[in-house]
Amino acid sequence: MAPNFENTPKRNVNRNRTVGFHAKTIFLFTKSDLKTVLFPQSAFALSIAFSENRFAESFFGPLDTHKAALRLVYMITWICLHLVVANISNQRSPESIAEDTINRPWRPLVAGRLTTAEAQSLLRIIVILCIAISFLLDAWIPSVTLMTMVWLYNDLEANSAGPWQRGGLNAAGMTCFSWGAVTVLLSDHINDEAKKMLQNWYILMAAAITTTIHAQDFMDITGDKARDRKTMPLLYGEALSRWSLAIFLVSWSLVCLNFWHVNAGTIQGVILAIAACAATLVTMKRGQECDKWVWRLWCLWVTVLYMLPLFGSTVWLREPPYPFDAE
Repeated sequence: MAPNFENTPKRNVNRNRTVGFHAKTIFLFTKSDLKTVLFPQSAFALSIAFSENRFAESFFGPLDTHKAALRLVYMITWICLHLVVANISNQRSPESIAEDTINRPWRPLVAGRLTTAEAQSLLRIIVILCIAISFLLDAWIPSVTLMTMVWLYNDLEANSAGPWQRGGLNAAGMTCFSWGAVTVLLSDHINDEAKKMLQNWYILMAAAITTTIHAQDFMDITGDKARDRKTMPLLYGEALSRWSLAIFLVSWSLVCLNFWHVNAGTIQGVILAIAACAATLVTMKRGQECDKWVWRLWCLWVTVLYMLPLFGSTVWLREPPYPFDAE
């Protein structure tokens, strides 16, 4: 469903715009998701590239330093451009603007840095740019898949259709970011055996994100009520939502550690400590500031999970089949 610009509240729009002004506007669109997308997805791809399990054994050889650096720039650019698409698409509707007026008044549309019509025009340009660049980098399949997830989430209003659809599409979108980042960074330098392992890792992380992404809902309850969004705490109650998050955080930590056969006690302790801290805070129910820390810890938790390939043993190379392999 396309946003109805006629019903969007009129705001004073800043017309004194410089290159720096536009750069800051783009930054403000993506500011909230740097810690949830850019940094974690970069960590995901780099962890795969430098993994001792040799996902890309020949890629980062001593003669490939320049190529590796160039691919790293390509990867960050790919993530940032697609993040801009996801953020503008999510923030441009009248419902999102109403919610951001309460929760995030610094965002560009609420702050009057540009109009909704201008945001729509910018979105069309960046979508075309994303697809064109993805074709050049041979990453058009994750790009188009991600665009489809964004369309379902925002234009078909899956973001308000209930916590499971919302969580599932969030997880699918983040998995597409991971897929695209790895594809751009490593190109075709991944062997078939490693591709199978990666597919299982994508599925496992998607399941973990689907069942824990409601960590973001507790700090936004007021805005979600204003938008009549069906989030986990508003639909099932705060008590059930908080305790389910606490249980899933610890459970998925153990599952992921086992998946990669991580034997280092320090790494096990770090991941379980982050999960335990987030679980403790979310069940304490100490107000919005506390819930913001739950969300920050969730972002840290996901980032550390993404880095597990760096610390896994090579035993998986000798122990097929994998848990999600088809018969």
